[in-house]
Amino acid sequence: MMPTRARSITWLHLSDVHLCKPRTGWDEHRVLRPLLDDLRGMQSEHELYPDFIFFSGDLAFGNIGTGPHESIAEQFDDGHQLLESVRRAFVPATPQENVFVVPGNHDVNRRECSVSVTSWLDGIDDVKEITRLIQTMPLDWKH
Repeated sequence: MMPTRARSITWLHLSDVHLCKPRTGWDEHRVLRPLLDDLRGMQSEHELYPDFIFFSGDLAFGNIGTGPHESIAEQFDDGHQLLESVRRAFVPATPQENVFVVPGNHDVNRRECSVSVTSWLDGIDDVKEITRLIQTMPLDWKH
């Protein structure tokens, strides 16, 4: 009897789109449309379908002003639309619960960070200490 072949797990990893129509929107179509076409081709030509989609940082560009698409919230709305397009590029669509986003440094709303908190974090250079703070001081870490 032949052994059963194990099913592999496939994932798609994307990062660093830096969506911000005033800054990057002028050539967005030159990057994002071909990406979606490539993803569709990946499935049709190679039968590849991601079980998971990971976006690891810098979906947004960051707050740059108060004009249209300059707020980080609007950039995340555009990012949501992009990730929806990516997951729906496959048939069937990758389930939404299998899409994971890890924030990058551009994804932080710096207006919510005080100088004192930034200085405090800059003074910690021990990874073990940061881990301890996350685990034992959730209110301080939230700030």
